[in-house]
Parts: sequence; C-alpha cells; structure tokens
Amino acid sequence: MDGGKSPQELAAVSIYRNIKKEPVLITLHTQDWCCYPLSQGTVYSVNLYKIKKTDSKITLIDITRDLGEESSGLDGENDIGEKLIFKYKNISSIKKCLDKNYKFLYVSC
Repeated sequence: MDGGKSPQELAAVSIYRNIKKEPVLITLHTQDWCCYPLSQGTVYSVNLYKIKKTDSKITLIDITRDLGEESSGLDGENDIGEKLIFKYKNISSIKKCLDKNYKFLYVSC
C-alpha cells in the first residue's frame, strides 16, 4: 500500500488448514490513511499464499488475486463522506471466508 502518513504494518499472520486442501498462509497488513478532504480511515490488505510441500522443499504460491477486489479496502470515510466498511479486519473473518469458499476461483466472501 502506498499513501498516508504512516507506514504499512503487519497486523496478523496465520495459517488456514483444511483437511482436503493444502494449507494457506494468511497475512493482514494495515495502514492509517488520512487527510481531509480525501478519504480517511484504515486501509487493510489481505495476502493469501498456498503452502505446497514437495520432498523437503516448501513453496508459497500467491493466490491473493483469487479474492479479487476484496483483498484490500478502506475502513473509514471516502472523500464525499460515505462510510466504508472493510469486512476482513481480522484473521477470524478471513478464515470464515475460506471455510465457505476454498475453491479459489475468484471467491466472493
């Protein structure tokens, strides 16, 4: 993420496990976004990486794009004063989405 006066921060890291699928590494980043008259609030960014193990090698495959436009967003107000709510502000909400949609063909949580 770029913009705002504060640096991007790593807010959370977790692993999603599903018996029938490969595990997924989840990272959640935040960044405070401000200033009047522009949008203000917190920008959230979710990254998903499928964890593949072959022999003794572990590979991460970026599957963030499968969330589509829902992989990042602003939680706050836009430049015309409308309230915006980003629904993946914590690992629990991301895992609930994956529970419902771990097929990964542009999921909509």
